Amino acid sequence: YQNVGYIHEKVLYVDTECTSIPDNKFQDFNADLLTSVKFMKPSKVSSIGSYAFENSYVQSIEIPNSVINIQSHAFHNDEEPKRVLSSVTFELPSSLTTIGQYAFHRAVISSIRFPRTVTSIGAYAFGSCVSLSLIIVGPNSAMVSNIADNAFNSASGSGFLYIQSDDNKQSYFTSSANWPGITVRQGSLITGI
Repeated sequence: YQNVGYIHEKVLYVDTECTSIPDNKFQDFNADLLTSVKFMKPSKVSSIGSYAFENSYVQSIEIPNSVINIQSHAFHNDEEPKRVLSSVTFELPSSLTTIGQYAFHRAVISSIRFPRTVTSIGAYAFGSCVSLSLIIVGPNSAMVSNIADNAFNSASGSGFLYIQSDDNKQSYFTSSANWPGITVRQGSLITGI
């Protein structure tokens, strides 16, 4: 896969010289070809493009610490139950600042721990993540000031960490009636969950 890496036994190995995953590169990839992504170290990938893995069968990914931007629809799923991204982790210390709109829409992840470097989460980025039950934002995080309305729309797991910004936006977790609503105001120090 020119300028990205190679696939062996359903694993995409992203080359150390690759600087971005292009838009649409692995969109709609069949499960017979791709189920996992590994970034060779040290990674130089700074961006995962729009629709890069949309509707692919990637099940888990660790975003390398070189990634600054995950663009819109990068891992979006069109409701096909077999197309299931169930694990997203971030290599620390992370450089990630932006998660675009619909980036992980309909993934079946159960928890997400955001690096403190994240400053922006787009609309519906984690919308309809029906298994999402725990969201962790590290201490001293700036992201709460720039979470789009509906970023977590219809994420209906059984528990969560609700984050409220200074401007009192209330729609980050719209339609998540099952979540008890722990509120942590911006500037609070989270010491444990």
